Formats: sequence, structure tokens, C-alpha cells
Amino acid sequence: MRARITWIFAVMASVVVMTALDAGRAYGQASDASVSGTGQSSPAAAVVRGTVTDADSGEPLPDATLVLRRSGRLVDARVTDVSGGFVFQRIAAGRYVLRTSYIGFDVQTDSLDLTEDEIVTLDIALVPSSAQMQELIVETARTGGDRFVAGLETITSADLKRVPMPDVSYDLAGYLQTLPGVVSTGDRGGQLFVRGGTPTQNLILLDGMPIYQPFHIVGFYSAFPADIISFTDVYAGGFGARYGGRISSVIDINTRNGSKEQVRASASIAPFLSGVQLEFPVVKGESSLMLSVRESIIDRVSN
Repeated sequence: MRARITWIFAVMASVVVMTALDAGRAYGQASDASVSGTGQSSPAAAVVRGTVTDADSGEPLPDATLVLRRSGRLVDARVTDVSGGFVFQRIAAGRYVLRTSYIGFDVQTDSLDLTEDEIVTLDIALVPSSAQMQELIVETARTGGDRFVAGLETITSADLKRVPMPDVSYDLAGYLQTLPGVVSTGDRGGQLFVRGGTPTQNLILLDGMPIYQPFHIVGFYSAFPADIISFTDVYAGGFGARYGGRISSVIDINTRNGSKEQVRASASIAPFLSGVQLEFPVVKGESSLMLSVRESIIDRVSN
């Protein structure tokens, strides 16, 4: 009886051991198959990293753009960080084209042949670009030392239009008040004070003719609209003997020529000042005549 029980236990133990061995073999085969299958469906990926710098100075270029393409199709894109670094991760093996660009630098293109588990480190140095411009010619009037006159300010018609006025008309009086040492004051008939001198010490010429009381409407306007002026020479001191009789300043106004080809007319109406201007050829192509009339509406209202 005891021998039979011992034999039964021995048989059962043998069966358990064989079952365990078979289960182990099956698990091992399944694991190998699983690993083999995973390797075939998800191959190891490559990594591309590096920095983008200035080829001349070696300084990193932040915010540079990198575009990775394969067979013309976009794969991924990156922008460099503050230190010029970048990284492309999980890139499948194959042949790629990496395009690097940055404003002010030439575009650089690199070809990459990536394999599985490969880590590629690139040092991309971009070359500053240079654009070739067409010929540029700068012309100006000669202003040599022999032509320099101390205290002289030359004003053109275009200069007058840069000064804001309380009306639609541009005027010499408004520009003169922006010059250093010039102050205009007065009531209904502005007076011009230059470097502490009195208004009677100023010489005002219109094409060589002296003009008296040219400033009006509290000094806002004068008898010289911007449209008729060619240029004006303002001497705040140091003027020559030909401007005798005054000791404070000289305002020498030169008017432009009227149209020698066709008739031109213009008119303006504004709260402060209204005016009419007419110019036409007397002998076409040779001589012309220009008329300019201005009147203050304030004078009409105040009377």
C-alpha cells in the first residue's frame, strides 16, 4: 500500500514538471515571436541635432528656420533656440534634404543619409548675404567753405510746407517763427523781432524791393504765400554792405517765375485767409506774368 502511494506521487510530480517545462518553452517562443515582430514593424529611429551660427562671427543664430524634406515632401520643421540649437527626433532611416534659412543670410541646403539608431550632429554656419544694387547717383549743390555765410538761412517753398499752420495756406511768417532768435508778436499786424532788435531794424525785400508791414493777423500770415516763393535768404547777422540801412536782420525773398507754357489758376477760401492766384504766359516759352491776391476774412468780420 505504501509503495503504491509513493509511485502515484512520483507520477504526479513528473507530470507537473513536464507541464511546467512545456509552458516555459511556449512562453519563450511567444516572447521571441513578439520581439521579432516588433522589430520588423517599428525600426529604430535616427536623431538629427546641431547648432546654427554666423559664419563670420561664430555667434549663434536664434530663430533660424530648418525644414527637413524627403523626396520633396515635408517631414518636419524646427526653429533654433536662443543658443542656436535644434533637434529632430524619431526620424526614420532614409535620405533627406535639410534646408536652413535666416534673414540676412544665404540659404544652406544639406543632404542627409540616415540609418537606424544613428545620431547626427551638425554645425551649420550660415554666410551673410550681400545684395547687389543698381547704380545710385546723389547730386547736390556745391557748398564749399568759400560760399558759407555765417548767420544765413536759405528757405525754399518746400520748407514752408513742412510747418503746420492754422489754415490751408502755407506762409513764410509761420516758418520764420521756428528759426532761433526770431519772435513774432503784435495785434493785427504782427511784428518780427530778431535777436533782440526792433521791427524797424529788419530789412524785408521782395525781388530787391523793400516791403513795409508784411506780417498780418497776429503774425500768423504775411504778404508772401508759399506758392509764389522760389527761395528766401534770411540773414540774422553778418550781412553785407549791400543790405545797408538795417542792423538787425535781412529777409530777402525771391519769387518764382510764372508758367510760360499754359494758364494756371488756383483759389482758396479758409476761415483766416482767402486768396486767388493766376499765372499765364505773355510770350509763350519766353515770358510770363503771375498775380497773387490775398485777403483776410477776419478783417471783414471785425470791422
